[in-house]
Amino acid sequence: MYFCFSNFNMIQRIQSLYLLGASLLSGVLVLFTSFWLNSEGSLINFADFFASNDFLLLIVGILFYSSSFLSFISIFLYQNRKKQLFLGRLNLTFNLLIIFILIYYLQSLPGEISISVKGIGLFIPLISFGLILLSNSAIKRDEALVKSVDRLR
Repeated sequence: MYFCFSNFNMIQRIQSLYLLGASLLSGVLVLFTSFWLNSEGSLINFADFFASNDFLLLIVGILFYSSSFLSFISIFLYQNRKKQLFLGRLNLTFNLLIIFILIYYLQSLPGEISISVKGIGLFIPLISFGLILLSNSAIKRDEALVKSVDRLR
């Protein structure tokens, strides 16, 4: 019975909610959004990243799933805040790579002189980046609180 209640504390922490949001964004929501309109006029979805012959798009797809996995794993490391912070920083790096690769890819698309249509999927790594930043700051606050309590003892 004690084990059940001790795991409930994990859900009450705000950084767990931020990490869950980042995990759902990078792992689930990305499946249902479009990213851009290609030169033939068809929408590019997340599944097209893996079906394409372009290496950069494959890397972006792998990084999205890696980011989602790291966020999900970080939720359950609530007792080891240093590992949680390390995985958060690694996750921030993955999201920055996603953002930079997508910006590079969108700038090198043919026909970008004309009006292009970009989907909402391009904002997912930015929102995920923000949620992970918020979770890291909450983890740092928890770590500072624990250190201050240890000093008082």
